[in-house]
Amino acid sequence: MDYDILDYGAIPDGKTKCTVAIQTAIDECTKSGGRVIIPDGTFLSGTLRLRSNVELCLAHGAVLLSSLDPEDAIDYFKDSSEGEDVDGWEGGCFLFALHEKNIAITGTGTIDGQGRKVFFDDDPEDAEHECPLNVKGFRPRMSYLEDVENLLVSDVTFFDSAFWTLHMAGCRNVRIENIVIDNNKRGPNNDGIDPDCCQNVIIRDCRIKSGDDCIVLKATAPMAKKYAECKGIVVSGCILSSSCTAIKIGTETFGDIHDVTVSDCTVRDSIRGIGIWSRDGGEIYNIDVHHVRGNTRNFADSRTRFEGVCTWWGEGEPIFISATQRQEGGRIPGMIRDITMDHICITGEAPIVIAGEEYSPIGTVSITSSEFSFMNQSGKTQILLDERPSARGRKAMNAEKSPDGSSWPKGMKEVYLRNADHVTIDAAFTMDEGFIDAFSPSTNIRPATTSDLARIAEIQIFNYRLYFYPIFQADEYYFAELQVPALMEKYEGSLDGTYVYDDGVVKGFIKVEGTYIARLFVEPVLQNAAIGSALLEFAVREHGADHLWALEKNVKAIRFYERHGFALTGDKKLEEGTSEYLVLMKRF
Repeated sequence: MDYDILDYGAIPDGKTKCTVAIQTAIDECTKSGGRVIIPDGTFLSGTLRLRSNVELCLAHGAVLLSSLDPEDAIDYFKDSSEGEDVDGWEGGCFLFALHEKNIAITGTGTIDGQGRKVFFDDDPEDAEHECPLNVKGFRPRMSYLEDVENLLVSDVTFFDSAFWTLHMAGCRNVRIENIVIDNNKRGPNNDGIDPDCCQNVIIRDCRIKSGDDCIVLKATAPMAKKYAECKGIVVSGCILSSSCTAIKIGTETFGDIHDVTVSDCTVRDSIRGIGIWSRDGGEIYNIDVHHVRGNTRNFADSRTRFEGVCTWWGEGEPIFISATQRQEGGRIPGMIRDITMDHICITGEAPIVIAGEEYSPIGTVSITSSEFSFMNQSGKTQILLDERPSARGRKAMNAEKSPDGSSWPKGMKEVYLRNADHVTIDAAFTMDEGFIDAFSPSTNIRPATTSDLARIAEIQIFNYRLYFYPIFQADEYYFAELQVPALMEKYEGSLDGTYVYDDGVVKGFIKVEGTYIARLFVEPVLQNAAIGSALLEFAVREHGADHLWALEKNVKAIRFYERHGFALTGDKKLEEGTSEYLVLMKRF
């Protein structure tokens, strides 16, 4: 039997709240079973609770619009014996189900999460229109379906989710097919499909675009307590595009994840293709991946924001397998083992990473009949090893040694291995010449000469006035005393250890005293051209530079050094003659 929401008072104007009308139709339908029809038109609603034996059917042209008013988010866990033991529940959800059977969400209509109203760009140059957007206001996940047996989601379009899109927790016998998830590629936390401690799940022929992971299997702590493990998952025939990982297993691994098959998928412009993370004690095993092709690449970080979600995880790795602690003294990750991949054809711009620990080695990984090519697609100029979330964090690889002793990237290997046993890789690798050139030690760095003095002084003065004057507000010094001739005279007899970046024009310089970095400045209008990175990596590689003092309030500089393997030590001192602190950073 069909239950048309218009018969219950719903108004298709996109402004009138139809929560009561739609919920009444659902509650009537569950008594004998049938379909709740969302007809052509736009219907605004708060939280809806789906019930057993109800098919929510969105007709062609129908739009079910999620309210972003906190007053419209019904908290079904409140005053319940269940409690609110759900990761990220603070925003509640739009479509909700708990302990139900035989639920379906079907039709060719659209469920709209209105993420555009909570995401905003606070980066003045938009970071090449790639960095994570900032977030404001209330943002519920699009759905939260817990302990549903026999769940079907087919043909519908989920559009612009403000948080996780399709979150299934402890569900069994699930079929998701032919759906579209069309989220903002720069939206933080707008995952596509999240099977969390689910069993017997088929995801096929779906097209997913998201800022966060497209398909991510997990075992969060609350769900692992209730439902133990995530197993029996089949993903096939999907087209995936993400600013994070296209197909991910982990990072939340409080329960085991096993018996997973991924096949015949296309990865487009994702940071990582296939990712497997162990962090929280659960084991990951019996994972089969085959016939996956596409490309992976790096995406820009925010240039101005250093809190919240301001960077993407990953560097363009086709395959990323990682077992390490979240933080020092954290839970020991469970074993990753029995991973089989074949016919993987991906163009990336970072090595395949298979990295475990002595306390948690990765065992038995096979990658065969595959092809990997490496091409610089994003303009990146350094290779980072990004193991977040972990105690290892994210650090530059350019000046490091790979585990087999070769240097990165001059003798770059296509695969980074660490504490991994019984790894078999039978694949063809090709590397674009431009890719290697982008990471090779810069030929533009040379010792400074007296003819560079005017340019060195000019660059330093511009930086001082732009970044330090707002902090110190010392007009007399910055605009009267700090002049090019005076600074040239100061530097004239002390150019030892000073190097300039000169590609026809001097664009930056660094001064190294032993292993101490005394100064590093780049022409301000060129500070996103990787010149500072090249100078810093030169100092580390050629001089063993390992420590520096940074102004505590210069957060942008501190984050830059952290990306290159320097860390705050906790030591600080006053800048001479001021009330501002310098903080010591070391490369460990």
